Amino acid sequence: MRIDNNPINEVLIENPQYLPLTDPTNIRQWKMSAMFSDEFDGTEIDSNRWSNYHRFWAGRQPSVFDPKNVSVRDGSLLLTCTWEDEPTNLMIEANKTVQEGERIYENISACAVQSIERTGYGYYELRARTAPISIASAFWFRDPIESKQEIDIFEQVGRPVNANRLNLNGSSYPMNTHWFKEGKDYSNCKVYNTGIDLSLSLP
Repeated sequence: MRIDNNPINEVLIENPQYLPLTDPTNIRQWKMSAMFSDEFDGTEIDSNRWSNYHRFWAGRQPSVFDPKNVSVRDGSLLLTCTWEDEPTNLMIEANKTVQEGERIYENISACAVQSIERTGYGYYELRARTAPISIASAFWFRDPIESKQEIDIFEQVGRPVNANRLNLNGSSYPMNTHWFKEGKDYSNCKVYNTGIDLSLSLP
Protein backbone atom coordinates (compact mmCIF):
# COMPACT_ATOMS: atom_id res chain seq x y z
CA MET A 1 0.00 0.00 0.00
CA ARG A 2 1.33 3.45 -0.93
CA ILE A 3 1.52 5.99 1.87
CA ASP A 4 2.13 8.98 -0.38
CA ASN A 5 0.55 10.58 -3.43
CA ASN A 6 3.50 10.27 -5.79
CA PRO A 7 2.95 8.95 -9.32
CA ILE A 8 2.79 5.17 -9.53
CA ASN A 9 5.30 5.16 -12.41
CA GLU A 10 7.82 7.49 -10.75
CA VAL A 11 11.39 6.14 -11.01
CA LEU A 12 13.82 6.97 -8.18
CA ILE A 13 17.58 7.01 -8.80
CA GLU A 14 19.32 5.29 -5.89
CA ASN A 15 22.75 6.99 -6.17
CA PRO A 16 22.04 10.37 -7.75
CA GLN A 17 24.71 12.46 -9.43
CA TYR A 18 23.14 15.60 -7.99
CA LEU A 19 22.34 16.05 -4.29
CA PRO A 20 20.40 18.76 -2.43
CA LEU A 21 22.32 21.93 -1.70
CA THR A 22 21.16 21.57 1.91
CA ASP A 23 22.55 18.02 2.20
CA PRO A 24 25.58 17.67 -0.12
CA THR A 25 26.89 14.57 1.70
CA ASN A 26 23.50 12.87 1.48
CA ILE A 27 23.12 12.20 5.20
CA ARG A 28 19.39 11.71 4.71
CA GLN A 29 19.95 9.24 1.84
CA TRP A 30 18.05 11.12 -0.85
CA LYS A 31 16.94 9.47 -4.05
CA MET A 32 16.40 11.56 -7.17
CA SER A 33 13.20 11.42 -9.18
CA ALA A 34 13.92 10.78 -12.84
CA MET A 35 10.42 12.07 -13.63
CA PHE A 36 10.81 15.55 -12.11
CA SER A 37 14.55 16.15 -12.56
CA ASP A 38 15.99 17.88 -15.60
CA GLU A 39 19.33 19.52 -16.36
CA PHE A 40 17.98 20.93 -19.67
CA ASP A 41 21.02 19.74 -21.58
CA GLY A 42 19.15 19.18 -24.85
CA THR A 43 18.13 21.61 -27.56
CA GLU A 44 14.45 21.84 -26.66
CA ILE A 45 12.12 21.19 -23.76
CA ASP A 46 11.37 17.52 -23.00
CA SER A 47 7.67 17.24 -23.86
CA ASN A 48 7.45 13.95 -21.96
CA ARG A 49 8.14 15.82 -18.73
CA TRP A 50 6.97 19.38 -19.30
CA SER A 51 4.36 21.38 -21.18
CA ASN A 52 5.49 24.76 -22.53
CA TYR A 53 2.22 26.38 -21.48
CA HIS A 54 -0.10 26.35 -18.46
CA ARG A 55 -2.86 23.83 -18.98
CA PHE A 56 -5.35 25.47 -16.58
CA TRP A 57 -4.64 29.19 -16.87
CA ALA A 58 -4.14 31.67 -19.73
CA GLY A 59 -1.97 33.95 -17.57
CA ARG A 60 -2.21 36.85 -15.16
CA GLN A 61 -3.69 39.84 -16.96
CA PRO A 62 -2.49 41.76 -18.87
CA SER A 63 0.11 39.08 -19.76
CA VAL A 64 -0.75 35.82 -21.50
CA PHE A 65 1.32 32.63 -21.43
CA ASP A 66 2.84 31.95 -24.86
CA PRO A 67 4.83 28.78 -25.71
CA LYS A 68 7.08 30.78 -28.06
CA ASN A 69 8.77 32.25 -24.99
CA VAL A 70 10.00 28.87 -23.70
CA SER A 71 13.35 27.58 -24.96
CA VAL A 72 16.43 25.59 -23.91
CA ARG A 73 20.01 26.73 -24.42
CA ASP A 74 23.42 25.81 -22.96
CA GLY A 75 22.00 23.68 -20.16
CA SER A 76 19.40 26.23 -19.07
CA LEU A 77 15.65 26.58 -19.41
CA LEU A 78 14.97 30.10 -20.71
CA LEU A 79 11.65 31.75 -19.86
CA THR A 80 11.22 35.15 -21.47
CA CYS A 81 8.67 37.93 -21.88
CA THR A 82 7.97 39.85 -25.08
CA TRP A 83 6.14 43.08 -25.84
CA GLU A 84 3.38 42.76 -28.44
CA ASP A 85 2.31 45.86 -30.38
CA GLU A 86 -0.74 44.00 -31.67
CA PRO A 87 -2.94 41.42 -29.86
CA THR A 88 -1.75 37.87 -30.50
CA ASN A 89 -4.14 35.02 -31.26
CA LEU A 90 -3.62 33.74 -27.71
CA MET A 91 -4.65 37.13 -26.30
CA ILE A 92 -7.72 37.26 -28.52
CA GLU A 93 -8.82 33.79 -27.40
CA ALA A 94 -8.07 34.46 -23.72
CA ASN A 95 -10.07 37.71 -23.81
CA LYS A 96 -13.17 35.71 -24.74
CA THR A 97 -13.14 34.30 -21.20
CA VAL A 98 -12.59 37.62 -19.39
CA GLN A 99 -15.49 38.64 -17.19
CA GLU A 100 -16.99 42.14 -17.26
CA GLY A 101 -14.87 44.53 -15.23
CA GLU A 102 -11.75 42.36 -15.38
CA ARG A 103 -8.55 43.51 -17.02
CA ILE A 104 -8.01 42.19 -20.54
CA TYR A 105 -4.97 40.39 -21.95
CA GLU A 106 -2.82 42.79 -23.94
CA ASN A 107 0.73 43.79 -24.91
CA ILE A 108 2.70 41.27 -22.79
CA SER A 109 3.46 37.68 -23.73
CA ALA A 110 4.86 35.78 -20.75
CA CYS A 111 5.33 32.04 -20.34
CA ALA A 112 4.90 29.02 -18.08
CA VAL A 113 6.28 25.50 -17.87
CA GLN A 114 4.23 22.82 -16.13
CA SER A 115 5.05 19.22 -15.26
CA ILE A 116 3.11 16.62 -17.25
CA GLU A 117 2.70 14.39 -14.20
CA ARG A 118 1.28 15.63 -10.94
CA THR A 119 4.00 15.91 -8.32
CA GLY A 120 3.84 14.29 -4.91
CA TYR A 121 5.70 14.44 -1.62
CA GLY A 122 9.41 15.16 -1.78
CA TYR A 123 12.20 17.72 -1.67
CA TYR A 124 12.28 20.08 -4.66
CA GLU A 125 15.17 22.34 -5.57
CA LEU A 126 16.11 24.50 -8.53
CA ARG A 127 18.80 26.96 -9.50
CA ALA A 128 17.27 30.05 -11.07
CA ARG A 129 17.85 33.64 -12.04
CA THR A 130 14.74 35.82 -11.90
CA ALA A 131 13.72 38.43 -14.46
CA PRO A 132 15.02 42.02 -13.92
CA ILE A 133 11.63 43.53 -14.79
CA SER A 134 8.33 44.22 -13.05
CA ILE A 135 6.90 40.74 -13.54
CA ALA A 136 6.74 37.70 -11.27
CA SER A 137 9.27 34.90 -11.72
CA ALA A 138 7.67 32.04 -9.84
CA PHE A 139 8.05 28.42 -8.75
CA TRP A 140 4.70 26.95 -7.71
CA PHE A 141 2.98 23.75 -6.71
CA ARG A 142 -0.73 23.95 -7.36
CA ASP A 143 -3.69 21.63 -7.63
CA PRO A 144 -6.55 23.73 -9.02
CA ILE A 145 -8.86 20.76 -9.56
CA GLU A 146 -9.05 18.56 -6.48
CA SER A 147 -7.47 19.94 -3.30
CA LYS A 148 -7.60 23.63 -4.35
CA GLN A 149 -4.27 24.27 -2.65
CA GLU A 150 -1.14 26.10 -3.73
CA ILE A 151 2.43 26.40 -2.44
CA ASP A 152 4.48 29.29 -3.81
CA ILE A 153 8.14 28.43 -3.24
CA PHE A 154 8.85 31.89 -4.57
CA GLU A 155 7.04 34.57 -6.53
CA GLN A 156 9.83 37.06 -7.00
CA VAL A 157 9.61 40.43 -8.77
CA GLY A 158 13.00 41.51 -10.11
CA ARG A 159 12.14 45.19 -10.37
CA PRO A 160 9.02 46.12 -8.35
CA VAL A 161 7.32 49.36 -9.34
CA ASN A 162 7.07 50.47 -5.70
CA ALA A 163 8.55 49.59 -2.32
CA ASN A 164 5.26 48.92 -0.58
CA ARG A 165 6.14 45.30 0.17
CA LEU A 166 9.21 44.47 -1.91
CA ASN A 167 12.65 46.04 -2.15
CA LEU A 168 13.18 47.93 -5.40
CA ASN A 169 16.58 46.30 -5.97
CA GLY A 170 15.16 42.81 -6.51
CA SER A 171 16.39 41.38 -3.20
CA SER A 172 12.99 40.44 -1.73
CA TYR A 173 11.99 36.76 -1.77
CA PRO A 174 8.19 36.38 -1.33
CA MET A 175 6.70 32.98 -0.52
CA ASN A 176 3.11 31.95 0.12
CA THR A 177 0.61 29.19 0.71
CA HIS A 178 -3.01 29.27 -0.46
CA TRP A 179 -6.08 27.29 0.42
CA PHE A 180 -9.06 28.03 -1.81
CA LYS A 181 -12.35 27.17 -0.13
CA GLU A 182 -15.90 28.24 -0.95
CA GLY A 183 -14.73 31.08 -3.16
CA LYS A 184 -12.26 32.44 -0.58
CA ASP A 185 -8.47 32.51 -0.68
CA TYR A 186 -6.88 31.75 2.67
CA SER A 187 -3.21 32.70 2.28
CA ASN A 188 -0.12 33.12 4.42
CA CYS A 189 2.42 35.35 2.69
CA LYS A 190 5.93 35.94 4.00
CA VAL A 191 8.75 37.99 2.48
CA TYR A 192 12.41 37.19 3.13
CA ASN A 193 14.96 39.89 2.38
CA THR A 194 18.04 38.21 0.90
CA GLY A 195 20.26 41.27 0.64
CA ILE A 196 21.23 40.39 -2.95
CA ASP A 197 19.75 41.15 -6.34
CA LEU A 198 18.12 37.85 -7.38
CA SER A 199 18.08 38.85 -11.05
CA LEU A 200 21.88 38.80 -11.30
CA SER A 201 23.73 35.87 -12.85
CA LEU A 202 24.44 33.04 -10.47
CA PRO A 203 28.02 31.78 -9.92
